[in-house]
Amino acid sequence: MLDRQDPVSRANVAAVIGILSTAIDPSERPRAVSVLTKAIQDQDHSVRRNAIYALGQYRQDAAPAIPDLTSCLSEVNSEISFHAAQVLGGMGPLAKPAVPKLIEALKTGPILPTLGLGLGDEAARALGRIGPDAKAALPALKDAATRFQGTYGIEAAAAVALIDPGNQEALKVLDAMMEREPPYRRGTIVARLAEIGRVSPGKVSPLLKKALDDPDKEVREYAKYELEHLIPTEKKNEATPKK
Repeated sequence: MLDRQDPVSRANVAAVIGILSTAIDPSERPRAVSVLTKAIQDQDHSVRRNAIYALGQYRQDAAPAIPDLTSCLSEVNSEISFHAAQVLGGMGPLAKPAVPKLIEALKTGPILPTLGLGLGDEAARALGRIGPDAKAALPALKDAATRFQGTYGIEAAAAVALIDPGNQEALKVLDAMMEREPPYRRGTIVARLAEIGRVSPGKVSPLLKKALDDPDKEVREYAKYELEHLIPTEKKNEATPKK
């Protein structure tokens, strides 16, 4: 169906394959991923965009598409590269082969002026989700975390803490950002602190508790929610005998 001449139809089919990801029989998922991977090479922008987004619905099952998704990162100033970085991040450590290209994408900076999408932001996010296997990105991420504010700086600092668990400098940067960023970004910081807490138990609870006194009600409620879910995990880890 993705061989249809009408690009609108091809784009719609790609989107539907993504929507049906949870309903497709497990034995058919590799075939769906193969079809979508081929669609990344389509000449029509909308088909490519929908195919990449659809691959994201298959998460780790979309690992065979990593080389093609990585190639898309070279298309700067494009939502194609933005969505490719998103999908790669969703694969976690499996996306390790994409680390060099994600570092290049990170250096594009905080935002794509024509789209309002931050390729650098999303590259930092992806590198953090890859985790310790993305250690090669630490110098660039540390530089971005200390030089930039906004989402770019937040994602860079969070990525440092996820790649290098327990990195106190990254946590200090995030703590300082909680003092100067607007509420919607402080909410993002709370979310990233919770992610860090899941890989570094005990490191971020003081910062989340501090957010309980945030001037913004939604930020306070978000921090409370994350603490309620994080602290039981920390206590469980503390109770687990060390090997």
